Amino acid sequence: MPIFLDIEASGLHFDSYPIEIAVMLDGQISSWLIQPEPNWTYWSEEAQAMHGITRQMLAQHGHEAKQVAMEINALLAETNGVLYSDAHAWDEDWLNILFHAAGEIRLFHLLPIEELFDAEQLSRFHAARRELFATTSNQRHRAAADVTVLRLAYLQALRIKTE
Repeated sequence: MPIFLDIEASGLHFDSYPIEIAVMLDGQISSWLIQPEPNWTYWSEEAQAMHGITRQMLAQHGHEAKQVAMEINALLAETNGVLYSDAHAWDEDWLNILFHAAGEIRLFHLLPIEELFDAEQLSRFHAARRELFATTSNQRHRAAADVTVLRLAYLQALRIKTE
């Protein structure tokens, strides 16, 4: 089973930074809120309205970038080190920002989720993902909910029965 990653950020801007990361590994979700570094100042009210994560939540419940980077590397240490994202370009940038701030070397690779499918499967994946977001109570744009939907849509795209 592929490993899925999703990141929520302070906005969609070149100065944005990661504020929440979730990884789905073997059906289990690991998720972290991230305290902004002192030089991470950009904040989009529109992004906050989408994901519902406030600066106060990050201050109260967030973890330092170094801790998050180390925990993600440790979580993935016994894997093949390949993760998949449905927003590869953005998530790749935000991982780089996180690991640079942490002073850690990223020990895994992120690939576009599209690499998992042929054309027909990709079409089923996109349809399943749209339907899951429309019909589930999961809050879209929260990292844990989004990786759950990615996994379920992946299984539906390959027509694998879910438990």
